[in-house]
Amino acid sequence: MIQCPYCAQQYKNSAHIHHHIAVNHPTEPKKFVCVYCGQPFINKRYLSGHENHCPKATKNICFPENHPQPMVILQCPYCVKTYLLQLNMSRHIQRNHPEKVQS
Repeated sequence: MIQCPYCAQQYKNSAHIHHHIAVNHPTEPKKFVCVYCGQPFINKRYLSGHENHCPKATKNICFPENHPQPMVILQCPYCVKTYLLQLNMSRHIQRNHPEKVQS
């Protein structure tokens, strides 16, 4: 077991300890910040994952400066989730409402 030099966490391999240190004890400032709650992250992947489920996220929010064309917000026909891309909504329906998908 490898112990974190900053806390009591222990890991079985160096990849896990490096990930833990990068996320929990970064040596550089976290540059990627959630637009909903302000929580910083070390990379865009972690930020995107967080923003998809951020409890402070506002439904139907749009940042016009990021979208030069008019935005269309798509709502799932089976629940309250909303999406900007048809692909994402279709994926959501397949994963969360499989009984509604026609075979």
